[in-house]
Amino acid sequence: MRGLKIVYFAAFVPWFCSLANADPQAPLAAGSKVIQAQNTTVGKNGAYSDLIIPRPVSFTLDYDVEPGRQVTVGILTAAQFQQIGQGRKMSGQPMYKFIIQGRGSEARLFIPKGKFVMAIANFDGAPVRINYRASYLPM
Repeated sequence: MRGLKIVYFAAFVPWFCSLANADPQAPLAAGSKVIQAQNTTVGKNGAYSDLIIPRPVSFTLDYDVEPGRQVTVGILTAAQFQQIGQGRKMSGQPMYKFIIQGRGSEARLFIPKGKFVMAIANFDGAPVRINYRASYLPM
């Protein structure tokens, strides 16, 4: 383990665990469900994925980012994402916001039932390769 990496913007108090050898292709914990898995390039306009959460869950993002690069990941409510899409200022703070680089995992994020968006922002300008898997374990 590289240690704990705690960065959060939420009404809930989560805890994160960054694993040095996390692998988006590794087996999941029993009972986990994959929401999204992609090997993609994130350009200057970023990328996003809808997250439909059927009940409160423990969310995990396993990732492998192009060496020497980083991206910012945010978990937003559907309303916040809609505000951004309309060119307006987002109300409130993202549920979660963290920077990912290298290979790792952001795990045990509490997400309540609802519709959310996982947004990936690339502030470096040049496209960034990222392989990720978003999954959850019902609580």
